[in-house]
Amino acid sequence: MCFLQTATTERMFVRENASLQNTSQVESSVDKDILSSTLACVLALKRWNIGTKHIQRGLRFIGKYFSVVMDEQIVAPIGFNVIFPGMLSLAIGMGLEFPVRQTHVHGILHLREMELKRLARDKSYGKEAYMAYICEGLGNILDRDKVMKFQRKNGSLFNSPSATSAALIHNYDDKALEYLNSLVSKFGSSVPTVYPINIYCQLSMVDSLEKIGISQHFLNEIKGILDVTYSLWLHRDEEIMLDVETCAMAFRLLRMNGYGVSSDELSHVYEASTFHNSLQGYLSDTESIMELYKASKVEYALKFPFYATMEHLDHKRNIEHFDTRGSRMLKTEYMKCRVNQDFLALAVEDFTLSQSIYQDELLHLRRWAKDHKLDKLQFVRQKLTYCYLAAAATLFPPELSDARISWAKNSVLATAADDFFDIVGSKEELENLVALVEKWDEHSKDEFYSEQVKILFCAIYTTVNQLGALASAVQNRDVKKHMIELWVQLLRSMMTEAEWRMRRYVPTIEEYVENAVVSFALGPIVLITMYFVGQKLFGCVVKDEEYNTLFRLMSKCGRLLNDIQGFEVFGPFYS
Repeated sequence: MCFLQTATTERMFVRENASLQNTSQVESSVDKDILSSTLACVLALKRWNIGTKHIQRGLRFIGKYFSVVMDEQIVAPIGFNVIFPGMLSLAIGMGLEFPVRQTHVHGILHLREMELKRLARDKSYGKEAYMAYICEGLGNILDRDKVMKFQRKNGSLFNSPSATSAALIHNYDDKALEYLNSLVSKFGSSVPTVYPINIYCQLSMVDSLEKIGISQHFLNEIKGILDVTYSLWLHRDEEIMLDVETCAMAFRLLRMNGYGVSSDELSHVYEASTFHNSLQGYLSDTESIMELYKASKVEYALKFPFYATMEHLDHKRNIEHFDTRGSRMLKTEYMKCRVNQDFLALAVEDFTLSQSIYQDELLHLRRWAKDHKLDKLQFVRQKLTYCYLAAAATLFPPELSDARISWAKNSVLATAADDFFDIVGSKEELENLVALVEKWDEHSKDEFYSEQVKILFCAIYTTVNQLGALASAVQNRDVKKHMIELWVQLLRSMMTEAEWRMRRYVPTIEEYVENAVVSFALGPIVLITMYFVGQKLFGCVVKDEEYNTLFRLMSKCGRLLNDIQGFEVFGPFYS
């Protein structure tokens, strides 16, 4: 039983006609896959006793580029040295004549003999899978029992129409015939290289959309695909479990998206001996090996997930290197199931829009700093851009603009306060600033001890009031009081450290850590920003013991890491 590959026939004739105009360009694009597909089409036409004119054109095309077959530098489809000579021998037996030298024909047939001898010496189980996969090139030496043990529940061999039809020619099988008839009903005269590959295609699409940063536009569709995949995973469906690449990709995407799947289900492909005995292992399939590698990194990815990495930079790199025309070579070449040019254009548009938003936000922050005269404080480390990038690197979705602004403004203000307490502030100035923040709305314009205190307090006061009003609207409750409390706690802890320094007091490690957790300044930076990330934070949540314990642990880790790095740079002079 033969299948006419209509698309390949069309490619063959287009190339032949084009060669009259641009011979060098056509010759450079002809490969072994095209010649193999062309010969398959010629055999089908001859068997059906139709298309005499097309048969002759096909024979001329093959003869013209016959040297490509012997060129070892040109990538060959899987099993080419068995399948192509096998088809060539069948064609000669059917009375077809190729316009090539007989010595060249013998050379091609000799390739098949050498490959079959090599396979005869190979005793691995992977070899049996490989021979079943390329059984259309084996002819009468096909071993039915060995081949049919690779038959799947859908009746196919490896979801390969050509291998299934070859097995059916030599040994009738109801399930195989049912599989092939379903292909004819679905595709007509043009048959895919692999079928079905629905799950593989869908998972590849999900993976690609996530890599280029536009998955947020297709959340419902992605959830639907992953739900179906999870159901198939639980039922150990063959379309997933019998394909190494699909199995590894399904595991990785399901785990990364919160589905409860165990790596134990990968044991049938993950062990080295088992993998080498599989078809993909025998072929040293790099795509499958790469998916297994990525699946092995899931533990790392769960420890350091997307919200703790520079994902937006990954998107940029993936967009720049994305190949929308990516193909894969099996027994013939086929386009991989990936995003098309429209999706890539959407990714570029999204990324460009995000960059534009970031630039506008940075300009806003620079105006804000100037309006509040923060540039007049010469002692302050000028880290506005740094503070903003720290926010944009992780809070990158465009809709989180308020969160980025909150993070950056509070970071800049906390840095200014830290430098004021550490470098230039006198005891009177520091006490004055703390008192003003404690009073908040009750402060008097005549209470500023110095211009520096006035600039710092007014910047904190105005900014927190503005953010408080905005956050209260988002949360649908008054949260400004909590924001003020966070700033009061921060400045009091900074005052404590300043007093220790002035008195030359060396605190115990317990005293130091207890105070440092607050003075590290993540309260105003992180906890205020939490009000802008989309979730409703009720008062009971903010006061919850677990919520505050997690925050304290984060602050403690941050402070200790900062101290270690400071000591490495400044040595015993760091304080």
